[in-house]
Amino acid sequence: MIHHWRRQERIAAGPESGLTSSRAAEPAAARRRITVLENEPAIARWAIELLPEQATRAQVRP
Repeated sequence: MIHHWRRQERIAAGPESGLTSSRAAEPAAARRRITVLENEPAIARWAIELLPEQATRAQVRP
C-alpha cells in the first residue's frame, strides 16, 4: 500500500510516467458505469419474471 502511494507521488511529481490519481479516476468511473449499464437488461428481465402481473399492468398503462 505504501509502495502504491509513493509511486503515485512520483507520478504526480513528474519523474515517473503513468496516470495521476485524478486522471485514473475518470476511466475507472466509466468502467463502473458500463458494468451497471450492461447489467440493467438482466435485472429488468429478472424483475419481469419475478413479478409478471405487475409488468403486464405497467405495459397496459399509457
